Amino acid sequence: MAAYTGVDSDAEVIAAARQNLAGSPAAVKLLAGDGREILAGMQQAVDIIWMGMLLHHFPREEKAGLFVLARAALRPGGVLLVHDPLPNDGESAEDYWARFGREIETHWLELRPEERRVLLDRWGWQGRQDTVDVVEGLAREAGFANVLRRRVDAAGFMYSFDLRPDPRGTSGNVSAGITPDRRSVRWRNCGSCSFQNRCTIGPERMPPAANGLRPLESRHDLARCSATGAH
Repeated sequence: MAAYTGVDSDAEVIAAARQNLAGSPAAVKLLAGDGREILAGMQQAVDIIWMGMLLHHFPREEKAGLFVLARAALRPGGVLLVHDPLPNDGESAEDYWARFGREIETHWLELRPEERRVLLDRWGWQGRQDTVDVVEGLAREAGFANVLRRRVDAAGFMYSFDLRPDPRGTSGNVSAGITPDRRSVRWRNCGSCSFQNRCTIGPERMPPAANGLRPLESRHDLARCSATGAH
């Protein structure tokens, strides 16, 4: 990777990422601010965009705007990667949070009861979850014709998307336009979203997901996770 830009609303997270990325062989730019403004200034400038734990902060019309901005910022052959908590098709936000609460109370026993309440409270009042089919539809309307979505966890709370614009007009397959000096931008609203960045819960207390990974990253893992500093 030739260049990397990380964006977060929390200056403390950016500072931690800057420390973790010291000595990176890639050209690194870390910005504290609104990622929408950063994307608006990019026109076919990057090969990869990562939006982690971000979309649920925004109402539906603003999600649609984010996809439009991301589509315009990608070079031909580029990809937008998304990871977010999303209700299943046809599931209401209320049912989603009730199901999430039962899952946490039953299986996330590594957390103390008060820690589980912090998690549910913060995600519940901050979340503006649209269902996974609605989010996919918004991406397609913005011009992402090739969509691959995956359910990240067995319980069905987290989804990931691999979103690529229609490759017609480029030579070869969908990845043909990605250049060897790949450039990427990652945007995550860690500071206002992830509870572990604001309370006493550390990464060692996070219950592992089915694949052995922690379901949420912490500021201590910025050098290797999808939070903001990244790699």
